[in-house]
Amino acid sequence: MTFLDNLSVFSSLIAIIGVISTIYFGRKTSKLEREKITLKWQDLEIATKDLSLNIKKDFMPDVIFIPDTKDGTIAHMIKSQLSSELSTIPTMVGILIWKNENGENQNLPNYVKNFYDVCETKKWSAYVPKEINMYKDKKILIIDDIVFTGDLCSKLKDWFLANNFIVNNIKFACIISTKAVNKSAYAPDYYWKEIDSFDFYFPWGKGR
Repeated sequence: MTFLDNLSVFSSLIAIIGVISTIYFGRKTSKLEREKITLKWQDLEIATKDLSLNIKKDFMPDVIFIPDTKDGTIAHMIKSQLSSELSTIPTMVGILIWKNENGENQNLPNYVKNFYDVCETKKWSAYVPKEINMYKDKKILIIDDIVFTGDLCSKLKDWFLANNFIVNNIKFACIISTKAVNKSAYAPDYYWKEIDSFDFYFPWGKGR
């Protein structure tokens, strides 16, 4: 076989490898795009409406608690659709602080801690306002944007029960929940959409 013949065979192999690579990486990119899910504002309107309908079938809250200000938009949209009479329902807001790789986070100033109890999870330090203890005999709806592991959901419920709230009066609702969580004991009471991917985006940023 001459040098030109060898060169021709080599060039053909390169071309074939190029085609295979293009197909492979094209499919991989498409898969990543499918796994990356983005919820747009119009989707959020549909989500909160559907979620509200499911909630008010058997649970009308007296108080809404959101773990952080990031959940405020969702809470407002759900509250406004539950009932027009709930426009003045108390909404308590907590503080969430994301922990670093060592499981540590920045400490809150002492004057802030005077008004909050802390609830620790693997990823978060969740601060619950002490003022919510005024509503021990009321129905509390906890609203979060997304539940990945169910750890925060479980720990917050435990905090309420440890502080003598009524077990059947504490419900947890979220827009997005994972299939793994929904099959576990940490499943939220209400959710709108079930997903496999951990790469999920709201209009205000990536869910975590």
